[in-house]
Amino acid sequence: MRAAKIFFNELLKLLHNKAFILVLIIAVCLNAYVSMENDNGYMYADSAYRAYMADVEGMSLDEAAQFTQDAITEAYSTAEGRYTEYYFLDTIMLSAQLERIQQIQGYQDYLASIDSQAQTMTSVSIFADKDSFSYRNIVKTPPVYEAVKDVEPVFAPSDGVLLACDNVVADILALFVLIFCVTAVFYKDRESGITALIKPLKYGRSTLALSKIALVFVVCLVVELVMFFSNLAIGSMRYGLGDLSRPVQSLAGYIGCNHPISVLEMMIYSLLIKLFAMLMCAVIASCLFIRLSNTVSYLVIIAIAAVQTSLYILIPSTSILSPLKQINLATFLLSSRLFKTYTNINFFGYPVEQIATTIVSMLIATVAFVLLCCRLYSTISISEVKRNRRIVLIKRVPTSLISYTAFKEFIMHKGALILAAVLALQVYTAIDYTKPYMPDDNVYYAYCTRIIKMTDEEADEFVASEEKRFADILQLMSIGAATTEQSEEYRASYGGFEKARQQYESIKSLGYGAKDMYYQTGYKDIFGVSNPANDYSLGLIAIIALCLMLSPLIAYDNRCRIGYVIYTTRAGKKTYLKHNCIIAIICAILASVFTYIPYFAQILSAYGTAGIGSSIRCIAEFSGFIDIPVAVYLVLMFILRTVVLMLFALLLLFISSKCQSPTTSIVVTLAIFCLPIVIYLAGANAVQYFCVPISINREFLWLSAS
Repeated sequence: MRAAKIFFNELLKLLHNKAFILVLIIAVCLNAYVSMENDNGYMYADSAYRAYMADVEGMSLDEAAQFTQDAITEAYSTAEGRYTEYYFLDTIMLSAQLERIQQIQGYQDYLASIDSQAQTMTSVSIFADKDSFSYRNIVKTPPVYEAVKDVEPVFAPSDGVLLACDNVVADILALFVLIFCVTAVFYKDRESGITALIKPLKYGRSTLALSKIALVFVVCLVVELVMFFSNLAIGSMRYGLGDLSRPVQSLAGYIGCNHPISVLEMMIYSLLIKLFAMLMCAVIASCLFIRLSNTVSYLVIIAIAAVQTSLYILIPSTSILSPLKQINLATFLLSSRLFKTYTNINFFGYPVEQIATTIVSMLIATVAFVLLCCRLYSTISISEVKRNRRIVLIKRVPTSLISYTAFKEFIMHKGALILAAVLALQVYTAIDYTKPYMPDDNVYYAYCTRIIKMTDEEADEFVASEEKRFADILQLMSIGAATTEQSEEYRASYGGFEKARQQYESIKSLGYGAKDMYYQTGYKDIFGVSNPANDYSLGLIAIIALCLMLSPLIAYDNRCRIGYVIYTTRAGKKTYLKHNCIIAIICAILASVFTYIPYFAQILSAYGTAGIGSSIRCIAEFSGFIDIPVAVYLVLMFILRTVVLMLFALLLLFISSKCQSPTTSIVVTLAIFCLPIVIYLAGANAVQYFCVPISINREFLWLSAS
């Protein structure tokens, strides 16, 4: 009874937290916007998909396959689209649906192939060891699929269900809301000093900690249900859901599921696994906020997220390190993908199904962290007393205003630690960087280095002769008369030659010659031409650092009422704000240097600096720009990016001045400026226009030059 009362008191405190309610509303609205506007990689409209599914509704698989094939043939023959404005978009959509139909038609053959593949693989010498994990895994697989031998998949709309279940953006937003909830539930009391008063009370330790954890669980449940059902409703509206009682193998990408469950059952199981994964993440975050400062806690959370995501993305499923990919927070959160195929984890040489391992490991980890959370919360007062005493004894606070501001920023708020972390990350990435092997790019490099040594006349003749040579090889290949060596040379070299030829033709049209032909791959990487998302990734690092560094700067003084005291001094408010702005600009400059300079050095070291003194206009994407050397453009780009970060730092300072709590300031700034970039990098192109314009390239430079 007492625990229930404490729980409801904590709930009321959370509901009265305007910042939390605002973050929750923003997250729900942003998720709905992304689900409505994002194209999910499709080139055709939702209406086209719905129209097609309406046409094939009620057809048998054979009839639907024939109808789809006829529609594809009609689109090619008439060059007109039945469902879309352009016929090639029709062919893209219809070909994808035809592939789905054929997969469903061949489901029994697929099951039979699993058994035959197992027999074949066990006869291979490297898999023949009966005591190895590989052999046991192969032998175990066919009997598992016996459970679905009577399953009959059906062809029905799948995209609506996939939007609800495979929505990474919803998971990111839900995690952010939960972390803010944990901050409000655990750190707010500590920040305000209430924790020290509550601890001596009868129910101020474990009971209170369990009540707070229960509240976090309830918030997990509510947020997950709201996100899921809103996505489900949007998916139903955009694409349709079909009969939810149909086998899960009917969904696109789920043909390899070994469980005889329906689509609805998969959705329920996936939601439950994701709910416990969210709770585990929330409890881990709770342990951090109980023991550490909010800035350090956010740093650790970001580091954990980055490491776990990297392990999930970079480790192949066949690697010896695959358990780090399979027992992973990202894997737990992407719970629906556990049902897409049958996967075993190597448990001391024995195969154990990944779903079972996921559930058991999550339950064990959640219980362990709950107990740890209660333990940490019960002893936090003693820790805080010791920490505060140590600060008083070993730290001397400067007396001048500018020195105090710098001390507060770089020491008290861990600004120096954050900058050191950014520098360490970028330097490590630069040192560990290896130029990717791309055969076409190597050929392109060879042509560039060859052409640049020629006169214009020699280059013209050489390019023309190479173009004729490749054309002759292509003609021979078309009639089947090409030798194996010629065919291999064409496939290996033509892409690189074509890139070099197009570059040469481009620079000639601008009035340049062979001497201006240089290897451009590295420069295009730096300038964000070949991979624009990389610019946003770098910008995100700098923005996160500035948010953590500058958001508490004035908000801390507001909470302690220090600002009001300073305003009455001789220096006054104007000097106080000026010094804060100076420190903010210094932080922005350091963040820019530590983020971009190691990256520039990394790329230039890997790809070389040939052509750095040549005109930027020789790069096709910059052909309309002013005639300046590449080196000058690189400097201008760095300066402009630094200026953007400086303006961003001043904006953070303004937001900090309007907040009465450092925690609120950090959460608000991370939500406004960092979350859209993370969502964009996750694949939601619809939020690109909400991102900080940190990807400064030719557009901004062109405007400045104009």
